[in-house]
Amino acid sequence: MGADDVGELLKLLSKRRSFLASLYDEPKEKPELAADCEVARSTVGRAIRELEMAGLVVRGDEGFELTVPGRLVVDQFHQFEGSVDAICGMDELLSTLPRPDLIPPAMFVDGEVTQSDIHAPDKAMQETVDLVSTAERVRGVSPAVHGVYVETFNERIQRDGLETELVFSADALTELATTYADYIMGDADGVTIYQIEELPPLGLMLVDHEDGTTEASVGIYTDNGVQVVVRNTNPNAVAGLREAFESYRAEATEIQL
Repeated sequence: MGADDVGELLKLLSKRRSFLASLYDEPKEKPELAADCEVARSTVGRAIRELEMAGLVVRGDEGFELTVPGRLVVDQFHQFEGSVDAICGMDELLSTLPRPDLIPPAMFVDGEVTQSDIHAPDKAMQETVDLVSTAERVRGVSPAVHGVYVETFNERIQRDGLETELVFSADALTELATTYADYIMGDADGVTIYQIEELPPLGLMLVDHEDGTTEASVGIYTDNGVQVVVRNTNPNAVAGLREAFESYRAEATEIQL
């Protein structure tokens, strides 16, 4: 299948999305499709012909049904739509990043997006607090230091021995060592702090949960703090973020506070 064919297929998927959604649940005859999609029988006939020609739908024993390739294509199309919707929903914030490769594309596939707004300015920040509050292990990269983050990490480290690896920019680390000098995260067992000269306005975090799963999280920063957080447990998202974290850590220097 060439690029032109793929383009036509995407158009068809968008045009006939209601029929594909109806058939995704179970096989149906044309009258059922017409009622479910609230269209005329003639429209159903045209849609079925187009979908059959594309190899997405076939006549089965219980009515028209998605083919195996058809179901796989629909799954991928839904993921693509979700990713595009997530990206477009934070396009202004993404535009502040210096490069497009800083966030693994898999983060946008079925990711959970939380944005702060004028009515809830700490909404995105709270996502990170919630993650750290229940984590078994945290690995992260941060260009900034927030009091609520420091307090949450310190509480978990002192109370539960939270295993922690954090990479800070030089400026953020200076802030941590001065404004928050009373906190002793760097002296605790299982805590490793690194310094890297500069970081983009982007925070990364890998959180290991008690049930054995690992969750990836990214946060985009502005002068007003973290504005959007994307969370994802997809293995591809986790692998991509782990690679990014390890790259930053390899460039950083371990320090003692």
